[in-house]
Amino acid sequence: MKIKINGLKKALAGALALTMCLGATLTTWAGAGGEPGNPAEAKITKTVTYADGLETPEATFTFTFTPKNKDGRDDNATLALIPTIAPATINFTAGDTVLTKSTGDLVAGIDWAAADGAGTYVWTVVEEQSGATINPSEGESMDYSRASFDLVVKVAYDAVNNIYYVESTHTDQLTNDSGDSKTGKTGADTDDADYNFIFTNIFNKAGGTNPGDTDNEALVISKTVVDGDNGRDFSFTMTLDDTAAWHTSRAYVGTIYNGTEVITTLNILADGGEEDGPIEFTLKHGQRLVFHDVPVGTLVNVTETGTTGYTSSTTGMVTINDLAEGASLTTGNQTVAVATTNIIAFTNTYDISNIPTGVLASNLPFIALIGFGILTMVLFAVINKRKAMR
Repeated sequence: MKIKINGLKKALAGALALTMCLGATLTTWAGAGGEPGNPAEAKITKTVTYADGLETPEATFTFTFTPKNKDGRDDNATLALIPTIAPATINFTAGDTVLTKSTGDLVAGIDWAAADGAGTYVWTVVEEQSGATINPSEGESMDYSRASFDLVVKVAYDAVNNIYYVESTHTDQLTNDSGDSKTGKTGADTDDADYNFIFTNIFNKAGGTNPGDTDNEALVISKTVVDGDNGRDFSFTMTLDDTAAWHTSRAYVGTIYNGTEVITTLNILADGGEEDGPIEFTLKHGQRLVFHDVPVGTLVNVTETGTTGYTSSTTGMVTINDLAEGASLTTGNQTVAVATTNIIAFTNTYDISNIPTGVLASNLPFIALIGFGILTMVLFAVINKRKAMR
């Protein structure tokens, strides 16, 4: 998904995209080239986009500014001279169709002479970890950004007009969305470079038809066997990748059911399989692997190991047919959707031509029982005849 970002000439502009289950970015351009009467600005613009089936949530996103230093000095006397920047907020209403909104100039109206005159002022900027209206009973949640940045504003003095003005601005990133340390400018180290000022807020909603219900089936992998051995285990590997839905990897619990009977539970770390590798499991005819809380936007990739004598196919999230007998089947990445049954239904069909007598493998146990019964009757008849002859 591409996010359009609108820049303002000679401005520190931002674009924060709240992407439902996909992500969000606030990109800032260095506000170089300010001049008396036309100073550089600092603005935050938020653009909302979201996945199909979701709407803009009701939310107030708030950014706070804490004085850090001026010209590298951070003693109490200097900090007291750094101007206060009031918290900046951007509001969205539920179902809002206006998808791009901006703050005003964050440093407009500051009396730099009363502050400390010319120099380089620095504030640390963070986003508050609240503000969105979510409904847990509908499977909704918000993963707020824990990123932090230094907003750097260079103030110059115009001797001709005897005024101070904002000459340029840029940002230095301190931590990323996960809260991990990341130091240095987020763009090339020049005044005219583009600098990323990124806060990623991710609105999540569990997949499935009943996302707030503990019995919700957000993702299902099922097994059906045709003309084959219903008691046979078929082997699978699987990965989940929810990097579009969370800042850090989450662990999910999958439950294998035979009807309503719980067979076993499996734990899987949704990291794309890069750390712990894919999860391995087996399914018999009629069994289902169910995840109850996987969020919309999660990528699922399942591979079934080929089995001699069987052809594999899938329906549901992906349709795959016409594989060679014994060939493995890989679904590729499929995306968990909202308000739907996210199922990958595997079918294994046995090639009955492999049974020379035409007897189906699934019927062999019953045929054996019938044969045993007939043999028993014959034996009883022989024994009774011998007794009669005596």
